[in-house]
Amino acid sequence: MDSGDLPADLDVPTASSALFGVGLVVAVDWLVFQPDRPISDVQEALPGIVRRVAQT
Repeated sequence: MDSGDLPADLDVPTASSALFGVGLVVAVDWLVFQPDRPISDVQEALPGIVRRVAQT
């Protein structure tokens, strides 16, 4: 599989919902628990979180 290719067995609707959910939870966590944290920190952390979730 080349970089950027999706696995053939990937359930795209479920994966996209999961990705949206991860982003939503991170955003709500930031707004509620860490509102003083710069948004740039949150934006930099999000791709790493998504990669870790995708590997499980």
